[in-house]
Amino acid sequence: MADSTKDEPKRRGAVTGGGVALADDGDVAFGGMAGAGILAAILVAFFVSAGIIGYNPEPATVASADVEDDDHSDDDNNEEAASLDADGFQISSDLAADGFPPVQLSASGNTVTVRGPVADEATRAGIIGFIQQQPNVSEVIDEMFIPEAEDVTAEATIDVSDDAIVLTGTVPSEEMAASIRAAAAESYSADQITDELTVLDDATNYSVVSTGSLTDATKYGTLTGALDAAASAGGGLEGSYTGTVKLDAEVDASLNELVQLEPILFQTGTADIDAASQPTIDRAVEILKLFPDASVEIGGHTDSTGDPAFNQDLSQRRAQAVLDALVAGGVESDLTAVGYGPDQPVGDNATPEGRTQNRRIEFTAL
Repeated sequence: MADSTKDEPKRRGAVTGGGVALADDGDVAFGGMAGAGILAAILVAFFVSAGIIGYNPEPATVASADVEDDDHSDDDNNEEAASLDADGFQISSDLAADGFPPVQLSASGNTVTVRGPVADEATRAGIIGFIQQQPNVSEVIDEMFIPEAEDVTAEATIDVSDDAIVLTGTVPSEEMAASIRAAAAESYSADQITDELTVLDDATNYSVVSTGSLTDATKYGTLTGALDAAASAGGGLEGSYTGTVKLDAEVDASLNELVQLEPILFQTGTADIDAASQPTIDRAVEILKLFPDASVEIGGHTDSTGDPAFNQDLSQRRAQAVLDALVAGGVESDLTAVGYGPDQPVGDNATPEGRTQNRRIEFTAL
């Protein structure tokens, strides 16, 4: 029996260099690498049309870390996305190895885009410089940003009274805490101080408030001045000190308490203030400055020894000398000098102790 295939026309062509030939029954045969590529394309087209796989012509984005940022949304990233090759992965790895924070990288050709939050401009510049030095990188697109720092306020309160001071809350530095503690120690003993201050290291600003009242004008002046200096030194930070401590005292009572403890002395028989009394004058100036609207009489008094007319004149000159010294110290209160001579004794002129008591300066609020 004859072979029927010999009578059929030959439909199989030669395959040369991976070419294509018609096979029996109209099939297509593929040869070499070109044939394999065409077959792969046909299979992909078939699977796409059948819905077995999806097709996305856009390349994928590979990031070193996910970054959330309102100004750099995922939609924007997807629109500009490009695939990172092995070199891109190596850049991300090397950045991390060099201690840089995680950032998002994408590449298109030889251009690398870097996104994400960084702490400061120095970090930004370091990342850009690092990427620029990598092989095959011709351009770096910088889309990094520095997040705005949140305000962190240190808040402290200083509560004072005549016999106690309480420090509570937070301050922005150890230096401020030490300054406030030192200010308290100027006017209070250790057992009168309650110290609950703590340091808030990440504070960006501060607020310090003093409250309470004092009946001692000298302590008031010393304490409030020291607190103002201590709590206003913010070490470069913005902040505020609000002093609300009240002075619950009378100007004349405060001045007389001062001169009873530290009398204003004069050279014998003259109106010249002894140099040893200058600290008393200075403290009297500080007290009077706390009462800028006060009207105060400065009374000069002598003992009964000697000529009454001389003593009268001497007492007037001594009162005026004190007034002049207070004005020279910066007092702007309404002051009046009056000499009373020996007419208002407070001690017994028959005794040395009594005569010492009678030779005095006395203040009276008008």
